[in-house]
Amino acid sequence: MSLPNNEEIQPEPSPFGDPGKPTNSQFDDRETFIRQAFEQDPRAGFELLFRRYYQPLYSHATRILYSPDLAGM
Repeated sequence: MSLPNNEEIQPEPSPFGDPGKPTNSQFDDRETFIRQAFEQDPRAGFELLFRRYYQPLYSHATRILYSPDLAGM
């Protein structure tokens, strides 16, 4: 069934936003902070980068490999 004038119904955005998803400004601030840390001390920058992205990458690897042990290697 199609709507008149080929219009699609779009869900309304939540007035509360998505608390799990960072806003663009939060994302930019974190990325900028990590880049500045790399410039000042590469070891500290790498640690921040690792801590920031380990959990999402681990979760993604677990879904692909079906093994938490392999994903954590």
